[in-house]
Amino acid sequence: MSALPLLLFAKLPEPGKVKTRLARGIGAEAAAMLAAAFLADAARLLGGLAGTAPVLCADPDPDADFFRQHFPSPWRRQAQGPGDLGERLERAIAGELARSPRAAAFGSDHPLLPPSELAPFLAEENAIWPTDDGGYAALVVSRRPGWETLFAGIPWSTPQVLAATGERARLAGIPLRAYPVTFDIDVAEDLPRLEVEIEGLAPDAPAYPRSTAEALARLRSERAAR
Repeated sequence: MSALPLLLFAKLPEPGKVKTRLARGIGAEAAAMLAAAFLADAARLLGGLAGTAPVLCADPDPDADFFRQHFPSPWRRQAQGPGDLGERLERAIAGELARSPRAAAFGSDHPLLPPSELAPFLAEENAIWPTDDGGYAALVVSRRPGWETLFAGIPWSTPQVLAATGERARLAGIPLRAYPVTFDIDVAEDLPRLEVEIEGLAPDAPAYPRSTAEALARLRSERAAR
């Protein structure tokens, strides 16, 4: 069986250009620090999954120093290219489905996806991992008629993303299995939940998000010093 292409969509963590909604609450430098931590943890977690071929879909430059440092082999790096998120997703997935019967796509704002659920999720023919803000964290699609419609006309960055995608799947006759709802980090109000969740994890666990934990500790320290 061929390895499953696993696409991670990532934006270069530069202050003022990434996590802008989060930056309104904690500042551009802190938001970029957290974005970099999320990506570092995702690189370790998703880059080591058995039976997958990890691909970084980078914006803008896959050969930026940060990406070269954190996404070496077995990662393959490529640019996302132009267009809205739907166009970029469709293009990247189409490239993989040309040579693989299935492909998976992940966002980078979800540092606490349960590791125990990853293998079952990636074994699905078609599945979606919802987030509690009305979007989704990850998607698995198979090469079947109508898969590309899952990305057409979606109101990206709104609470209607999940519902619209589900409706597209229904119209295309694609049984899109929904996994338990997770959460992402978009605004400062999301950080307390993230801290509580990380505190409940064992620091010596293989999938422990150590970069995110360290970034949060640094952020707390900086706030205390003010």
